[in-house]
Amino acid sequence: MFKKISTIALIGLLALPAMATAGSVDASSDMAAQIDRLTKELANLKAQMAAMKEGQGPATDAKAQKEIADLKEQMKALQDGQKAAFDDLDERSAAWDLASRFQLFGDFRARGDWYKNDLVAKPLVDPLGGFAAFSAGNMAYFADPANFHVNDEMENTTLFTNRFRLNMNVKATENVDFKGRLAMYKTWGTSTLPPNVTQFGYPSFDGTSTREPSDNILRVDRAFVNWNNIGGQPIWFSIGRRPTTDGPAAQLRMGLDERLATPTAYMDWPFDGISVGYAYANLFGMEDAPGRVRVCYGRGFENGLLYDDGSNIDDTDFAGVSWDIYNKASRFLYLQSFMVFNAFNFPDFESDDFATFYQ
Repeated sequence: MFKKISTIALIGLLALPAMATAGSVDASSDMAAQIDRLTKELANLKAQMAAMKEGQGPATDAKAQKEIADLKEQMKALQDGQKAAFDDLDERSAAWDLASRFQLFGDFRARGDWYKNDLVAKPLVDPLGGFAAFSAGNMAYFADPANFHVNDEMENTTLFTNRFRLNMNVKATENVDFKGRLAMYKTWGTSTLPPNVTQFGYPSFDGTSTREPSDNILRVDRAFVNWNNIGGQPIWFSIGRRPTTDGPAAQLRMGLDERLATPTAYMDWPFDGISVGYAYANLFGMEDAPGRVRVCYGRGFENGLLYDDGSNIDDTDFAGVSWDIYNKASRFLYLQSFMVFNAFNFPDFESDDFATFYQ
């Protein structure tokens, strides 16, 4: 089998503002200016009263008494206005603090591909049977010389895709934060694919969600909560849809500075799970050698509620250790070890929608 792939990629980064909007910033600037103006006016009135008393001594005539009374009234009005302005600022600051806990940012990528695949055999009319079990019937199919054609090929001269990712960070409390990412990976001109089928006709399930071109649905790509500083120690617990895709050193290929995921890029499989970690500042007595170690567990495939006849696919789980041995500035030393339990060759997707796709 010989493949030719030509790719043109256009990647854009969108810096969306935090939830604290520009309007809030303008409002705070106006409030600060108002307080500054009231303070200056109050200082001027105090200076005028001091000058009057210094120049006239004890005020004996009615005119001077009236001027001093007027100045005192103006001073009281300014003091009341200043207090009201400070009270209003305190009320707004609570809302600004809440807004600053939310951050939104993301990226958009448009890509064009040309694909050509030279075949040694005609594709199966219904590959579901071949994927489910390599039966004797499939052996007979490949044994028939009539099914082999030297000049057969599969080709798509223009395949365009849009990928949109919306990230969010929320500081729930001092030691609890939420991180999430919504993603759409859409093929141009396709919005009505059958359920559980990708643009390329392969089954779509938990491990391929948001990772292969599909329809225009915005799906949850990541969603997890971190509980940090447990017991006042550099220990944390995390649970949810894990950040396990586009790991090191994929960020270099994407032109980004920050690490996007925990495991290295060769894993690149989204799953739900938990992790417990410990961060340190000194490695084995070596000062200024920061790093962190994590123990992780997750589920990559759920087989559902099935009648146990001995031939069902079991749940697929992950477990392992992720260790940032040394991570400072641009220097990064990493060790990873994990196991996959009950890995499958290919899930048996026997659904009407999947079978209809190939009819």
